[in-house]
Amino acid sequence: MGLAALRSAWLAVGGACATLDEASLDAAQRASAAAWEDNPRCNTAVSQDATEGGLGLCMSEPAASFVARAELKQRLVEDKVAVAWSDFHSKAKPGSLRPPPYTFVQQDLGAAEVAEQIQADCAPLSEMRLPEVTWDGEASAGIALSSLIQDAVVLVRGAVPASERNWLDDARRYLLQKAAQPSAEFTEYVHLSKHRHHLRLHASEHPLVERLWRTLAQRTGSVLLPVVSQLGAVVEFAAFITNPGAAGQKLHSDSGNTFSPQQAPLYSAFLFLSDLDDASMGPLQVVPRTHAISTKRDQIRWAVQALAKAGADARCLDHWKLLPIRAGDMGMYDSSALHRGTANTGNRPRVVVYMSMLGVGELPFGSTFAIDTRLLDSPQRLENLLSSVNASPSGGSLRTSEL
Repeated sequence: MGLAALRSAWLAVGGACATLDEASLDAAQRASAAAWEDNPRCNTAVSQDATEGGLGLCMSEPAASFVARAELKQRLVEDKVAVAWSDFHSKAKPGSLRPPPYTFVQQDLGAAEVAEQIQADCAPLSEMRLPEVTWDGEASAGIALSSLIQDAVVLVRGAVPASERNWLDDARRYLLQKAAQPSAEFTEYVHLSKHRHHLRLHASEHPLVERLWRTLAQRTGSVLLPVVSQLGAVVEFAAFITNPGAAGQKLHSDSGNTFSPQQAPLYSAFLFLSDLDDASMGPLQVVPRTHAISTKRDQIRWAVQALAKAGADARCLDHWKLLPIRAGDMGMYDSSALHRGTANTGNRPRVVVYMSMLGVGELPFGSTFAIDTRLLDSPQRLENLLSSVNASPSGGSLRTSEL
């Protein structure tokens, strides 16, 4: 069933999620996710190879189609979305403040020796705790941003208050239904894909997705405006479903060093639609202070990667898993920081919706941009998003001309 048919089927029952059997939806989406095979060619294939055929599938999408779509996304980001540092004043509204420069800071020459010391004694890592803030509007947005700048990560409690839990439950059921009937129209490849779903979203597909879009845009935009500016734009909007049996990913970064003095920052925000009580459900893990602007980046990265390889997670690294989580909490991180999806050894899926925003400057290396290309062809700039969200009544429609 394609996306249009899925939407029609959902609307035919009036969007009444409570009347649907969530257990059946869950079983169906688990079965489809169990069928995925990890295809390394999806991460390494190039156009001339893809056209030869025989490369297999990138989840539900032929490899050739995946590569063509990846190239299209890259062109759209480069040509329509990205704003060069030198072009800021010509593209921004008069009087707009240019954001601070973002670049990979030079590291201490003794970083390797410090990394070895940290490996021998995990105490310095144990003292680095994940910062948390309870959402309360503008004041909490400022605290969250300070944590992102210093630590690369922040856990925002109650980004969607408990009083609004019902619609988050409905949104989770909608995503389970979508994943139960996957299509190349909306599936996005993800490394170690078996038992995982990665679903591109668009606000126009369903009112619940529109509300997720609006919520993430408002919360994320409020935090990030000072560092990405009004010209910052959405470059990812998708959902992850991590099912029991999903393997743990390796620690990695989503954006690398371009060796530019004005690199564009990239930040991601994960809105959790499932409760996570313990580590068995495969929580997100982010290593603090391993981001581009950290003066301790290399020493911590080298130590952590060595410890992870040696199997010292429980002793030294597990305290960076985002736990416990209640639906409506939100995790934000700098995409240049080390992070990973951990193994789901429990009996329930972990469901999240996420949004990534790109700032001003040279495009970072290595980003894949999981997004419906319509949202790149008509760039979703932060200035327009915030004005539209703020003008929209709670629970109402998002009024943007681009959607």
